[in-house]
Amino acid sequence: MSKLLKTAFERIERQFSESEQDEIARTLLRMIEEDDRRWETAFGQTVDKLEQLANSALQEYRDGRTEILDPEKL
Repeated sequence: MSKLLKTAFERIERQFSESEQDEIARTLLRMIEEDDRRWETAFGQTVDKLEQLANSALQEYRDGRTEILDPEKL
């Protein structure tokens, strides 16, 4: 756990009643769940496109239309 998060939890523990702490916890968990759903939705909508891009890159490699990446030239 980061120092900042630990400080925040300690402050919440000192300043809020148990029922208020539970409400803060529910809010945090709801935010995390909503964020997880947004990521799942975003990635779920891009799976087909990512597969197309991967297949295209593989075909370019098979056709000899790729070259080895030289980090010095970046």
